[in-house]
Amino acid sequence: MAAVPGMTPDLVRSLMGRRPFLVATGLDAALSSLTPAQRAEVYRRLFVQINVNLAPDEELQLVPGMTAATIAALKKGRPYKTLAQFRTGVGAAIGEQAAAGLDPFVFVPINLNTASDADIMSIPRMGQR
Repeated sequence: MAAVPGMTPDLVRSLMGRRPFLVATGLDAALSSLTPAQRAEVYRRLFVQINVNLAPDEELQLVPGMTAATIAALKKGRPYKTLAQFRTGVGAAIGEQAAAGLDPFVFVPINLNTASDADIMSIPRMGQR
């Protein structure tokens, strides 16, 4: 974390002591001493993923690249059962590439005991072994 611009040793220690951040707004409050540009860089590197089915607007607005139109499209499609369904629904409104760009910042909870193979394979970094 110390390599991120604006992250002082004191701020790093403070963040480490306050983990885990269960919601993005908690991380945002902890970073309030940084400029908006510095916070944007931190979010790109350390963002707390948000549940797209439950996140309020104030958390969604913290996602890099999230616009009012994206939030409206996201909320219109709720609830999502899989990340693939989220990408398709939001991608129809903002474009597939823009929707895929949200992957590092969001998640859709799935029940691994009842999910299909396709649903499980939609989880980032999952693949055939």
